[in-house]
Amino acid sequence: MSERPDVVAFAEKVLELLEEGRYTATYKYAVLLALMDLCLERADRSGLPPSTVTTRELARRVVELYWPHTEPYPGARAGEVLQQNVGGQAEIVAAIAAFRRRAAPEAAAVWQAEQRTPREFERLLREVEWKLVQMPLPRLQRIGRVTDEFIYSIHWDEGIRRRVLQEYWAGRAGFDNRILLKPGVGGFLRDLHGLLRPLIHRRWAAMVATLNRLPEAQLEAFLFGRDRVDTAPVRAPLWELQERRCFYCGGRIGEPGQGVVDHFVPWARHPDSGLDNLVVADARCNGWKGACHLVVMEHGLHDQTFNHSACCKVVEQDEHLGFKPPFNAAICVCKSREMLLLVQKPL
Repeated sequence: MSERPDVVAFAEKVLELLEEGRYTATYKYAVLLALMDLCLERADRSGLPPSTVTTRELARRVVELYWPHTEPYPGARAGEVLQQNVGGQAEIVAAIAAFRRRAAPEAAAVWQAEQRTPREFERLLREVEWKLVQMPLPRLQRIGRVTDEFIYSIHWDEGIRRRVLQEYWAGRAGFDNRILLKPGVGGFLRDLHGLLRPLIHRRWAAMVATLNRLPEAQLEAFLFGRDRVDTAPVRAPLWELQERRCFYCGGRIGEPGQGVVDHFVPWARHPDSGLDNLVVADARCNGWKGACHLVVMEHGLHDQTFNHSACCKVVEQDEHLGFKPPFNAAICVCKSREMLLLVQKPL
């Protein structure tokens, strides 16, 4: 492949990878989805995707993807989790399921489990990070007997030992945790997110259906068909935070009930109900944006910098609402001529 393959050629390579039948677990689907999500979530203020993600970031996203899969499947034996590996349970799935039973049996969401049992959750993240480093990351780009590093490169191979990561977890040098995306790939993964995600969902559900001898249609709904969280409880706080204006046009919204809570990155393209993806809009702008369109918000021609400390407000979110709360974070609303920019910034 060329150094900067076009998006069509890249998509064809990803489809070829999905067709590869040598994989015995569902890890390739989880890793591909996690990489796409991170490219969408980690874009900078100008919209540029990252060129590098870390194994730690990937591990957390993989835990979030597998989390709902570790709930017992309706109709299965009590406590039984769907198998996601040939010949037994996938180790990452088994680790998450064991953590939930032991440390967070009542936690409906990942952030709740992390808040309630931070040390146990840290151990889970490290175990998942190790499994990703050990198995899928060195093997993901292998088609047949040939490895084609068209998505990323890494600084280790399948021969890596756990003690290397133990040194890294202890804060000592020795392991480079960067996953270096090939030139242009971050943009491709971001732009193809809406196209590839449902395809990966179907392939993932089909493999789980085969492994468990169950109908595929029902499995896809169980694995990926989570409903959105009710956003009504955060409408008034967001309305206040945005100075009672529509996030998109800046028009005045007289009362919270006159506004609509909108997913800035549409739910249809990226199912994220985190507070950093929610804004209040008026009905006109919400209808104009629709369910599948991304909004491009331009910087002013003569104002390329923003003072993010100018109007910071801390939003405290009760865990019972079901949102991923920005603990110890400030949500900054920054106005610059025709643009409002909502960012989440550590305090």
